[in-house]
Amino acid sequence: MAKQDWNEKVRAAVRRDGRSLYALAKAADLWISPMQRFMEGTSGLTLDSAERLCKVLGMDLVAIKKKKGR
Repeated sequence: MAKQDWNEKVRAAVRRDGRSLYALAKAADLWISPMQRFMEGTSGLTLDSAERLCKVLGMDLVAIKKKKGR
């Protein structure tokens, strides 16, 4: 899955969740400003932040090993 596809899936999950960005950021122990930039599409999340946000959203963050030659 491409990085942009993943970001969009997480953004969609945030929108569906129903909680405010502040509530989600607090539950994931994240600062609100990086969450706002992520939702605006102007910034990404660190792996650690993405993992915590996914956990709060009930999503699994799974590493997929690329095949050689791709």
